[in-house]
Amino acid sequence: MKIYKNFSLKKYNSFGVEAKTLWFVECKRVCDIIAILKNKHFKDLPTLILGDGNNILFVKDFNGLTIKVGVKGKKIIKEDKKHVWLDVGAGENWTKLLKYIIDSNWSGAENLAYIPSSIGGAVVQNMSAYGQNFRDIVDVVETIEIKSFCKKRFSNKECKFRYHGSIFNGEKKNQYIIIRAVLKLNKKSKLSLDYSSRNTNQDTLLKELSKIASKPYKVKDIYSAVTNIRKRKLPDFNTQGTVGSIFLNPIISKKRLNSLRKKIPDLQIYPANDTLYVSKKNESKLIKKSDKVKVAGAWLLDEIGWAGKKIGHCYTLPTQAYCLCTDQKASGQEILKVIKKMQNDFKKTYGFELKYEVVII
Repeated sequence: MKIYKNFSLKKYNSFGVEAKTLWFVECKRVCDIIAILKNKHFKDLPTLILGDGNNILFVKDFNGLTIKVGVKGKKIIKEDKKHVWLDVGAGENWTKLLKYIIDSNWSGAENLAYIPSSIGGAVVQNMSAYGQNFRDIVDVVETIEIKSFCKKRFSNKECKFRYHGSIFNGEKKNQYIIIRAVLKLNKKSKLSLDYSSRNTNQDTLLKELSKIASKPYKVKDIYSAVTNIRKRKLPDFNTQGTVGSIFLNPIISKKRLNSLRKKIPDLQIYPANDTLYVSKKNESKLIKKSDKVKVAGAWLLDEIGWAGKKIGHCYTLPTQAYCLCTDQKASGQEILKVIKKMQNDFKKTYGFELKYEVVII
């Protein structure tokens, strides 16, 4: 375990922003994490826990200790006729792990393809896409409490997963370091095929599946279809500076929805705490049973001209206004300025705030 001073974080955030941390250490073993937390030299410094840096924006140097969690490894710890329980280190790369899961023909995560993340980051953010949430496959999360240095396990229920969040970026934020997760996967396929769009010209999962596979669809087919769609809609995360979606989809009242629908009749809505697609015929059921709904914020940004817009070194994709990218020459301050302009334009038009999900340091 090497400890570095005045260390550059440019390679450790997906925006590729230049920022330095006063101290940096990558911990590949749990005992190293505990040792660095107990080190009196760093006792009074702020601590930043870093995964793969896929949801972070540095706008200045970090005057503290950055711990990159590099705990890896995966092993089957239990299985029965229906399920397999996979113990995974928090530092494992999700893309590589998902490939292993798909090759093993286990289901429950295939719709979460082409999302850059570490396992720890996926837990914290409750990574979600195309009708699936990471919480659906989490059985247990193992952590270290920063204050006591003790290990603590959280059940799925105790993690309090919500839309793009959990207890770890909510009420227990900065109190625990995730070191491992036990994932419960299905041996028998339970496929989610509902991803669609109001715009019939856009990609749908079933439309893509019909091009590349034949019924009955397999786990690998879903994985390939989602990957194809996302690669068409999103940037190459290896060559462009981006964290993917910058903002959360707004959760609004039914009264506000009615007001928006007068201007945008086909505006897509979702359950407040899920990514599930709701068809037009089932909308009335959702609206009737819920006080609030989630709306497609990117659609609303599109309506005010933010899709395919370029400002300095920053630009949004023509296919996705939520996806802010850079040519990797932008500073954190420049990116933040564009984010705030997007928020201001949104609020002026619609009267409520667009909240960002990227973590700003």
